[in-house]
Amino acid sequence: MADDLQRLAQARRRLALAVSWQRRGCAGWAALAERACHLVPEPSVALATRAASERSATAMSALRALRRSPGAEALQAHAAALQLAPACDDALSRSLTIWLALWRLGLLPRRCRAEAPLRVLILGAQAHKEGASPEQTALVFQALRRLLGHSGVEELHLLLCGPEVGRATAPPAAVPAAAGGAEDQPACALTVEYVRGLWHEAAAAMPDARATADAVVCFQPGVWGYSSWRPTIELALRTGAPLLITSYSWEEADDDCGALEDWGLPPRAWVWELEANPYAAAMPEAVLREQPALTADSSPQDSGAQEDPEGETAGELALGARLLRDNHHWQCMRHTGPWLTGSACREEAGA
Repeated sequence: MADDLQRLAQARRRLALAVSWQRRGCAGWAALAERACHLVPEPSVALATRAASERSATAMSALRALRRSPGAEALQAHAAALQLAPACDDALSRSLTIWLALWRLGLLPRRCRAEAPLRVLILGAQAHKEGASPEQTALVFQALRRLLGHSGVEELHLLLCGPEVGRATAPPAAVPAAAGGAEDQPACALTVEYVRGLWHEAAAAMPDARATADAVVCFQPGVWGYSSWRPTIELALRTGAPLLITSYSWEEADDDCGALEDWGLPPRAWVWELEANPYAAAMPEAVLREQPALTADSSPQDSGAQEDPEGETAGELALGARLLRDNHHWQCMRHTGPWLTGSACREEAGA
């Protein structure tokens, strides 16, 4: 594209020079004009090149807006330039959450497209959420592929692990880049792999290259409610990869954080502590939930009059139907050192 524009500019200069020579009666103007005509693209090609260049510039501007001022307003204003939906459904929320986290962690942009594929491990994946086949997973993460394509990534490897993933793939299934969008909206190539079971058990049978990832993501794992998450999280962090955990609500994010602290993850491990995710799913769903497990700072005597950061009382949120939004809150940690005892962890937090 840049070469075509450069050739067009050169041709225009030569034509102007040829016309000047013709007016002065200089010899050789005809040969120069003929050479220039061969360099001038067809009008339709030139227009198409210029339009593609303008679309690319618009897309890059939209990309910067989604990253620098993330949230619903930025998405509504710039979604069309990137061929995204103007509001987050569950799938788009997953794509935007991963993409923004990769930028925040310094894993994007990729300056050289010849770099190794970007590897993202999704733990606790579910077939009805992340897709039951490579084609379905490619559709769920279509927006992520497009966003990564604009961010300099040529190839994405998604490894999805959990008791409820799609059918195990051997070897990993490649999905062509053309499945992601139009030529002027580049989508990186995608390879999908499913591993059924718990990660700390499944990874033991994997070569090191497959068991490592650039980033690890858990969408609404409910860490506070399942002790089986502990060895999986310990193994995921041991590789040095950042671990991103999302939650349906602030209360659940706080419970997840409390469980990790009780297990001995030191406070210094958090890259960012629990906070609202700017790309949470737009539409909440009412789910009948039991009262969550108490965190280290909670007690049965906590009154329902206490308010959480969202302005709703704990009593209102603890029982009955709760409005839950996918990826409503997120937190990220990175830690390769030893874990502490629960008491030592709390002492460090209070220091």
